[in-house]
Amino acid sequence: MASFANEDKIVSDFDAMLEAPVLTATKKSHLMGVIFGFSEFSQNAVYATLFYLAAVFLENFKDTEKDPTKVVDFGKALFIAAISMMLGAMSAGQN
Repeated sequence: MASFANEDKIVSDFDAMLEAPVLTATKKSHLMGVIFGFSEFSQNAVYATLFYLAAVFLENFKDTEKDPTKVVDFGKALFIAAISMMLGAMSAGQN
């Protein structure tokens, strides 16, 4: 819109009209960024907790004696830990 050198006035009026929406959008974007960061942190915290608890679970069923029946228990514990980690991670990812 070029009309006898009124471009500066039109641009300044347009900037004044956009001042409030830009301020609102900036505040909203900061809030959404914090919410997104918290959701990513909580999801990764759940994954870390699952891996830690699986390691503790496996450590408790470690074969400390030379008993052949303990190997079966360790295999069962490994299977339970792997399945529980996968199912827990899938359920945490659905939220």
